[in-house]
Amino acid sequence: MTASLTVRDLGEKRIIAEIIRPMCELADVPIGIGDDAAMLSVPAGKSLLVSTDKIPEDLLAVQIGLMDAFHHGRYLATVNISDIAAMGGEPAGLLVTLALPSDFSLQYLTDFYKGLIQGCSEWGIGIVGGDLGGGTTPCFSAVAVGFVEPAQVLRRNGASVGDQVFATGPIGGFNTALLYFIVAKPRGLALSSKDEEYLRCKLVHPIAQVRKGRLLAASGLCRSCMDITDGVARTLFELADCSRKGLAIREDLLPVHPATAEVAEFLGKPARDVVFGIGLDLELLGTIACPRDGLPASLRDELVVIGIVKEEQGNVLVAPDGERIPIPSQGWQHFAGSALDLVKASAPVTRDPAPR
Repeated sequence: MTASLTVRDLGEKRIIAEIIRPMCELADVPIGIGDDAAMLSVPAGKSLLVSTDKIPEDLLAVQIGLMDAFHHGRYLATVNISDIAAMGGEPAGLLVTLALPSDFSLQYLTDFYKGLIQGCSEWGIGIVGGDLGGGTTPCFSAVAVGFVEPAQVLRRNGASVGDQVFATGPIGGFNTALLYFIVAKPRGLALSSKDEEYLRCKLVHPIAQVRKGRLLAASGLCRSCMDITDGVARTLFELADCSRKGLAIREDLLPVHPATAEVAEFLGKPARDVVFGIGLDLELLGTIACPRDGLPASLRDELVVIGIVKEEQGNVLVAPDGERIPIPSQGWQHFAGSALDLVKASAPVTRDPAPR
């Protein structure tokens, strides 16, 4: 395949027959690509989970040259699978719908599908169907299908006063990465190669927390749960709002990578401002009815307790000195402007830092 070939050169039917279908034939489902609909076998005692999400064709990681076609495709698979994880479910398959202009690169499409397949294979599933059509600009979307025990499904709206607020891993890394690669590094900050690779992976290689979602579901203790796709602050706001409660988050308990503090210091910002920016960390945030003596053994090494649910609405960050700082409901929202502009606006030039 030459780099100059476009989707116009093969056309929809040949692309499906010669590229997409052969690449996706390994999906372990009764009926996959080739018929008018896929057919999945629903395990006994399980209910169906269905979620859909689209991603921009010009993700910031693509714009700044960090993400190739393979990781672009894997990203689409992962953000959709993450929605199943947030409900405590087990992924079962992915349907992919692409609308492409006729001059779209055939090589990019092929590599994109390789990434999609990789993202699915990490959880033992495949692409079971979808649609390919034309569009004036590229549009990448997918539907994730999964299964969950009805009594174990995780919702957003079950938080109770006294529940512990948890995170499944480091938070704020995605926004840290955006600020580093778009703002701080061009201004002279040079992180260690290890920290820079960590931040690069936060942008181009996110991880869906399926295993931890399943553990939370099986515990019977998780009262509410969401995955972080629009930013930490926005996720906390939606969790609290759905239950009509408030969250008191302890600043000293936030699981934050050291690179976040270094980028924040360089930009002259409190680290909390970086943590609470926009970002798709894909860690899970939620609330759990925690036993008096702490987390159960099955979750002790999987979660970080970061706060508590309170009756009064409004989320606050409790600083080490006891100050209670309101947490704004900021985060990414479609139609609110360019993501690139939002990142740049969050780190205005207030000084001329020396190169580091």
